[in-house]
Amino acid sequence: MARSYADVQAELTAAYSARRAALLGQSYSLDTGQGRQTVTRANLTEISHLIQALEIELDEATNGANPSITFERDSV
Repeated sequence: MARSYADVQAELTAAYSARRAALLGQSYSLDTGQGRQTVTRANLTEISHLIQALEIELDEATNGANPSITFERDSV
């Protein structure tokens, strides 16, 4: 079953926010005194692929056939 436009748009908005956060600081390191720890927030390439897929899905939901949309015809 296809997802609704609103569902795809919400996920796309979250993906845009994730990409923005990753661009600001994809990873950071912390010296604990006993060693160095590195934390990576997200893989920017994976986020970009997700955004591309969601944009295609959104376009299909907007311009393509959507089985969740029904039309009713008024009787004349």
